[in-house]
Amino acid sequence: MKADKNLARYLSVNVVRLAKEVLADFPRSAADLDRLISRLHAEARGDHLTQAEKRALLFGQASLDDLPLAVLDARYLPLTDERVPQSADELAALCRWLISRSGGDTALCDTLVRGWAGGATPHDAFGEFVDRMWATRQHHRDFFEAVVTGRHHKALTAITNGEVVSLGDERAIWLLTRMALIWAGFDCQATTARVRRSMTRPLGWLIRGEGQRIKAATLLAVLRPIGTLTGKLLAAYKTTWDERSTPEFRSRQTDVIDIRKRAGAIAGDLERREGKFALDDIVCAVRERWGSTADALARQAQQSQTDATLGRQQACQLWYAGLSPLEAVGLVAMRLAQMEQHLEDQIRGAIEDGRRRQCAPFLSMPDFYADDLHDGWKGRTRAIVDALRSAILKDPDLHTRRRSRVQRTGISEMLEGAANDDPFIVAVTEFLAHTKRYGRVWENDSWRERRAVFDTLDLAINKRVSSAQVFHLHQMKS
Repeated sequence: MKADKNLARYLSVNVVRLAKEVLADFPRSAADLDRLISRLHAEARGDHLTQAEKRALLFGQASLDDLPLAVLDARYLPLTDERVPQSADELAALCRWLISRSGGDTALCDTLVRGWAGGATPHDAFGEFVDRMWATRQHHRDFFEAVVTGRHHKALTAITNGEVVSLGDERAIWLLTRMALIWAGFDCQATTARVRRSMTRPLGWLIRGEGQRIKAATLLAVLRPIGTLTGKLLAAYKTTWDERSTPEFRSRQTDVIDIRKRAGAIAGDLERREGKFALDDIVCAVRERWGSTADALARQAQQSQTDATLGRQQACQLWYAGLSPLEAVGLVAMRLAQMEQHLEDQIRGAIEDGRRRQCAPFLSMPDFYADDLHDGWKGRTRAIVDALRSAILKDPDLHTRRRSRVQRTGISEMLEGAANDDPFIVAVTEFLAHTKRYGRVWENDSWRERRAVFDTLDLAINKRVSSAQVFHLHQMKS
């Protein structure tokens, strides 16, 4: 059968690598096929790694671009033991690394520290925090390590139970809040790196770019020839269940049996070791999965033309329920701006509630409500986004000058009115408005997709203050 003439032109050379992977672990049944697909998917994402391996990579020296998605998603894991600071200088270095993994981006560090610096300069506020945090280690080492390593539920429980009474509630809350925001800066970087991956490697190593905004149409230019050829091959092959009663089938069946005899002579030792090669089962399984896929990109690859709306979407929008790279980074920046305003009160309220009910403290970050934020949160969001774009995202529009709002509207940039908003703020606010936990009325596929995207991109504060994390970490050590 003659393959599509565009196949060689558009097919990534990395498909050869995929073919080698399949041949090395060739499926001999439908169950084998499922296991192979699951294994390749897990290895592409990094899901095959243990929690210990993810932690080692997460807190190692590799760049964010080199970390598997599963490692970026595991950013809630606590610091590895070997990185626990043993001096004030090591504590300062760790905090700077959490805020800016590359260590050299002072603009990103200053921008993120400014969110909790108060009236001090970022440099002075950072130095004061390090001094106070390190001084705590002398008399409250367990609390110090819980706060610094990201085991924040343990630290929250210690305050609630009066285990750091000599330190004082307000000082302990002050330290925990600021360290939690430093860890939130770590989350912002991980999320931005994840978004960047959707721009440069939306299909892992199959398709790679640098600093691009890869569109769905580009992906389909590679995938459609594969889809076309796959569809033709699946239609041409006749299993023993196809057209049983026709004379044509009987001659076709004879041909298939003859082919199997010759193939069996070549692969006889494989069959003896691994069992019968059930080609009919495999073809039927592929047909079933091919026809029932829910993935929009896979469905389009099976069609002759690309839907115009989907084709114009960036790969990032396919990953993140319609959010562009700027909007996806804007989401986590808005959440950080929200936490800078409310986290300390949330921690204080959880401690008071735990003491009143005489139980473990419970803290859950609320959904995003713009009306609950003080003036200035939009300007703060812009500053965070600009710093993350410069340090990590490196999108093509990074150096495009934003037209002054003063020139465009005559309105001061300090004002927070809706007419003065950046488009990404409007888009993210609308996205979050339709992502809240309103109850069962929102339990539909669209809500679930948005909620899953929100949970993927969001800060990991909820997981760090969760009692479930403490139980999970105990299981890891056991």
